[in-house]
Amino acid sequence: MGKLLLGVWCAVRGLIAGITSPAVRKTYWSALLILLGAGWGMSALLLWAVFHFIAIPAAASAWTELGLWFLRVVLSLGALLVAAVLALPLAQLIAPRFCAAPFFAGFSRRSPLRSQTLMSGRGLSIKASLEALARRLPRFAGVAVLGFASSFVPVVGGPLAAALHWSNAAWMVCSELLDPYFEARGLDHKGQVELMARHRGECLGFGLVCAPLLALPFVGPFFFAWVQAAAADLVADVLELDA
Repeated sequence: MGKLLLGVWCAVRGLIAGITSPAVRKTYWSALLILLGAGWGMSALLLWAVFHFIAIPAAASAWTELGLWFLRVVLSLGALLVAAVLALPLAQLIAPRFCAAPFFAGFSRRSPLRSQTLMSGRGLSIKASLEALARRLPRFAGVAVLGFASSFVPVVGGPLAAALHWSNAAWMVCSELLDPYFEARGLDHKGQVELMARHRGECLGFGLVCAPLLALPFVGPFFFAWVQAAAADLVADVLELDA
């Protein structure tokens, strides 16, 4: 529990620092515009799918209609979390430099010399970056499908699905927000997995704060630069101690 709370604290403190940082503010609008397009498009697509496939029959009873609307709400929340997660790698593929800028603005505040060293390094190749993303997505998709299936379980299905979607999105969002750091260090997929596994509690706690912010309907992308900058606190206080 202590490690989970440390991750939560890194996220909260990093968010406050990012919001008040002039350096992060300079990177805000470019990062926002990229994620707006990716996030809104993904959200609209997934919400349409929920309402299209969870149809309410005209002859449905009042209780059936209420149950289906509850299911729509739960799955819509899950869809927004999934959209927030998928928008991050999409934005990073479109404009990696602009997406990484808030992280290094935040990291320069915590560790100027280390930040300069990482930015001047060779980093990962495009092929290795795409491979890491491709190997990350199946696990996320598998748990997302499990969450969707669990929503049909009577009584406990809704809360169980919400918990699965939240924790799944938290882990994936943390992975994506750490991408600038992973790439700057030249860590391949195996190295990324091993590093996060050693700090599972802290990474999950960090993601539990950041994922819901990015999943907020319509306004989620406005938090992107700040949560990306907040990842610098998780790196400085946890991951760099393991470097």
